[in-house]
Amino acid sequence: MPAAIARSWRWAAIPFGVLYLILLALHFRGVVVNANLDADAVSAPVIGELFGSAPASAHVVLGEFAWYSTLLFELTTKWLPAHRQVWEVAPYAMALAGVALTAWSVWQVAGRFAASLTAVLLVCAGAPTLHLLLSMTQHAPDWFCLGLLAAFLVLLERRAASLRRLVLVPATVLVGLVVGINAASDPLLVISGLAPFALAVIACSVLARGPDSSRAAIVAAATLVLVALAWAGTAIAMSALHVGPEPGLHTTALASAEKIGANFRLWWQSVAVLGNGDFFGKQLTFTSGLAVVCAVLAIGAVVALPRIGWVALRGPRPAIRRVDAAPGGLAFFVFWCSSAMLLTASFLLSATPVDIHADRYLVGLLYAAAAVIPAVASRRVFTEALALAGTCVVALSESSRSRRGTRPAIQKDFLRRTSRGRCPRSPPPTT
Repeated sequence: MPAAIARSWRWAAIPFGVLYLILLALHFRGVVVNANLDADAVSAPVIGELFGSAPASAHVVLGEFAWYSTLLFELTTKWLPAHRQVWEVAPYAMALAGVALTAWSVWQVAGRFAASLTAVLLVCAGAPTLHLLLSMTQHAPDWFCLGLLAAFLVLLERRAASLRRLVLVPATVLVGLVVGINAASDPLLVISGLAPFALAVIACSVLARGPDSSRAAIVAAATLVLVALAWAGTAIAMSALHVGPEPGLHTTALASAEKIGANFRLWWQSVAVLGNGDFFGKQLTFTSGLAVVCAVLAIGAVVALPRIGWVALRGPRPAIRRVDAAPGGLAFFVFWCSSAMLLTASFLLSATPVDIHADRYLVGLLYAAAAVIPAVASRRVFTEALALAGTCVVALSESSRSRRGTRPAIQKDFLRRTSRGRCPRSPPPTT
C-alpha cells in the first residue's frame, strides 16, 4: 500500500483534465455561441442549411480552402431532426476522438503514464486553440487525421503480421477514406500527415526490418492508394456539384526574404498562444505569469522535436532508448517529429501567413509536442517528474482562466485577436 501511494503522484495531472472537461461542459453552449462570432466559422452551418436551395447553375464558394469533409458531413446528417445540435457538438467530439487516438499511440510505445500526460495536454486547450477546434471551416479535421494516422501507423508496426484480415482490411479502408476526403478538402494534411506517414513507413522498412515492418509497408502503400482514390473521387463529386474554394487565391506562393523573418516572429508567437502562453500585452499577475511559463514550455518542446527525431533515426540513444526500441517506437517518433518540421518549414516559407490568425496552421505542432515529449520522458523518475510538472503548469494555467467562466474568456480573446488584425472574412454561402 505505501508503495502504491508513493506512485500515485504520477497521475496528479489527470484531475486537471477532468476539471477542465467539467467546466467546459457547464459553459459549452456559451463556447459554441462565441465560436460562431467568427463569420468564417458560422458560414459552415449556413451553407449546409442552404445547400440545394439555389438554382442548378449556382456555385458554392467555401472560402480560402475547400472544406469538403465538413460539407459532406452536414449533407449526410441534415435529415436528422436535431442536426443543428449535432453540427455544434461534432467538432469537439472529433477533437476528443483525435486526443484519444493520439494518447492511445503514446500508450502503445511509452506506457500509461506518458499517455495520461498527452491526454491532459491536448484536452486542456486554451481559448485560441479551442476556438480553432470548434470551427468547422478551419483545419480541425487535419489534427484529427494526425491522431488517426499516428494510431494506425503504430498499430501496423506493432501488430501488422498478427492482425487478421477481417480487422486489417476494414481498418485500412476506413483510414484511407477518412484521410483521403480530408486531404481533398485541405492540402495542409499532405504536409502535416501524409508525407510524415510515408517517411515513417520508409524509415521502419530500412532501419527496423521484420515481419511487422514488411507487412506494414504493404498495408501503408494500400492505404495511400485508397487515399488517392478518395481524394480524386471527392474532388470529382464536388466539382460536379459546383462546389469549390474561392478562385484567384495564391496559397502556394513562396515568401520573400523579409517575409520569412516576419513568419518566424508569427511562428513563435503562434506556438506560445496555442500552448496556453498568451501573455502578450497583459499586466503581470499569477495567471499571466503562468502564461509566460507555458509559452516557454511550448516553444521549448516544439524546438526539441527535430533533435529527438534525429536521435531516433540514428538509433537507440540514452534519451529515448526504451521507447525507440519498443515496437512502433521508431515510426512514432519519425511521424510526429517530421510532421512538426514539415509544418514549420511550410509556414516559414509560405507567403500566406499575415497575422496572429495564422496560428490555425500550426495546431499540429501542439499535437506533436504533446505526443513526443511525454514519451521521451517516460520510465525515468526525474524526467517523468519534470514532464508531470510541466503538464500541471499548462493545465493549471487554463483552469485558472476557466474558473472565471469559459464564455467570457473566449469572447474576450476573440475580440482582442480580431482587433489586432483583420476581421475574419466570410465567403458568400451561394452565388
